[in-house]
Amino acid sequence: MLPDGHLSGEHAQLSREGGAVVLRDLRSTNGTAVDRGGQRFAIDATSQQEWVVAVGDELVLGDALAPVRLRVVSLGGPGVV
Repeated sequence: MLPDGHLSGEHAQLSREGGAVVLRDLRSTNGTAVDRGGQRFAIDATSQQEWVVAVGDELVLGDALAPVRLRVVSLGGPGVV
């Protein structure tokens, strides 16, 4: 849980699926995106898009002017997300 007024109560979800970690937007009001290699990719719940997370990705949650940014530095071991 991240305390921020620009994030929805259930904003996004990270889940382990097989050997991958998958990001899904949960119909957030202010959006979810991923920055990878200098490009931004919006994750849209209405089109049921998912994103397979990689080390180096930056998850961008919430308001465009002051988003919460989370850099992926490890995908962890079994059972760690």
